[in-house]
Amino acid sequence: MIAGCATGYHASGFGGGYSELRLSERAWQVDFSGNRYTSPERVHTFALRRAAELTLGSGYQVFYVAGENEGADQVNIQRPVNCQTNGAFTNCYGGGVQTINKPRTRLTITMATGPEGAQAPAGSLVYDAKMLLAQIPTD
Repeated sequence: MIAGCATGYHASGFGGGYSELRLSERAWQVDFSGNRYTSPERVHTFALRRAAELTLGSGYQVFYVAGENEGADQVNIQRPVNCQTNGAFTNCYGGGVQTINKPRTRLTITMATGPEGAQAPAGSLVYDAKMLLAQIPTD
């Protein structure tokens, strides 16, 4: 991965980023998509960061992931054919199709106060939003 070219942490745009949809008072759908240089791990980490921001911004302290979907969008790019003529000879090169994978993550989160977090469904990992923000940089 070329770190300088990977999708940074920002609202969704041409090269990826985050978006969200409020599902209820305590639930959000958080999406993060990257470009071809972004690792699936970075996409997932940035989705968690956005979930933590939304949790604190909504007045809660913790959240758990109620649903998760990870994958990649595939984009096919047709490469041009280049030809050079030298006298009676013509040489052509290039062409073909290049497939680019752009990773994405969708989290459905449920927010809670600290004490309510202990009552999350069995097997749920409860995230401390403040702690996550301190550990996940935006670059």
